[in-house]
Amino acid sequence: MQLKKLFIATRGNFLPLLAGNVVSKLVLAFGGIFLAKYYGPERYGFYNVFVSYVLIVSMIASLRLENIIVLTDREDAARNLFRAILWVGMVFIPVFFVLLLFTGVPFFEKPEIPVYIYILCGLCCLFTLVSNAFAELFTRLGRFRVLATGTALSGFLTVLLQLVFLLTGVKDWGLPLGLALSVFITIVYFGIKDHSRFSFPDLQYVKKTVSAHPGIIRYTFLSDIINNIANNSIPILILGYFSQKEAGVFSMAMKAISIPMLILHQSASRVFFKKATALFHERPAALRAFVRRISYNSALLTLFFVIVMNTVGVYVLNRYFGASWNNIGVYILILSFWIVSRSAVIIISPVTMVIRKNHYSLLFNVYFLLITFLAFYLGALKESLPLAVSLFSFLSGAGYLVLLFFIMSVLKQYENV
Repeated sequence: MQLKKLFIATRGNFLPLLAGNVVSKLVLAFGGIFLAKYYGPERYGFYNVFVSYVLIVSMIASLRLENIIVLTDREDAARNLFRAILWVGMVFIPVFFVLLLFTGVPFFEKPEIPVYIYILCGLCCLFTLVSNAFAELFTRLGRFRVLATGTALSGFLTVLLQLVFLLTGVKDWGLPLGLALSVFITIVYFGIKDHSRFSFPDLQYVKKTVSAHPGIIRYTFLSDIINNIANNSIPILILGYFSQKEAGVFSMAMKAISIPMLILHQSASRVFFKKATALFHERPAALRAFVRRISYNSALLTLFFVIVMNTVGVYVLNRYFGASWNNIGVYILILSFWIVSRSAVIIISPVTMVIRKNHYSLLFNVYFLLITFLAFYLGALKESLPLAVSLFSFLSGAGYLVLLFFIMSVLKQYENV
């Protein structure tokens, strides 16, 4: 595909995808804030631990093979790999939760957690894995409108079902139930639109497809898993070291401060990865300027939002939630440096795959995982969650800036090509 054709196609498809993602994230953000008050910080903390397990396990179970779906030249290879991901997930996820249930590994704060919650979490992991695989398949096929509709549908259904469970008195498990059902309905929609047939994959073809992209398995899979664990283990760490209520308050602060990044990253990163790949092969000298512009604009937009959030936003949140959600403003302020630094890097991070520097992300994510556990461990020793969050924000934010420096240094080498 010529660069000009790619830009025209991407521009036309980016808008519905961005619109669907924006609608979904806004509904989830503001709907989540509205519902959190009535569910309470304890149940909201429980829900975020549930989501953490879903995001971690579903990514591990996929082996990140969905990244290769987008990179394959042949549609039949992409679909065969899609089927392989489903089968791997169906084997790995039940085994994981059976081991979790019978080995005595703590899942939530309460030891008397019902068995069906383990089952629900396992199902939600599987549904999320299938949904993510569909998202990459539709990206590969260029069916952005279907993907945008499914994304928006998932956001609306999550909030709607969680509201229904709240109104019907199912408050203890309403949040995770609403999430699981909404993801299931979304994958049914994707399946209908794709006319998918469930069959066993050609394993030799899977091996051939995967072997053509060794960097994905060697670096990207391990890097993404480490990053996913570091990001999503925080509510679990807070629950273990502090309390379920504090896990809920912190998670709300992190959600509030992350709204712009959540809206832009998921949609923009898919589209900009294609543009960056085209530039690398056809106009490598223009790649650094393109990446720098995206990084700068993302950080500037996030900085503006952070300023608004730390003034007007904190005042509104404190008025809305009341005393039971104390320290939410403190956490938002502390996380400001982290989110601005992260926004400058996360949207352009796929460029490390384009320039074949996957090990940069791997090294950073190892560092990120270590400082995350270290920060919350030291905070627990001092019995201070604000201290833990401060250490996490400063150390991780500084790490993102160092990673950005190395990426831009490598890209500079291509300016004279």
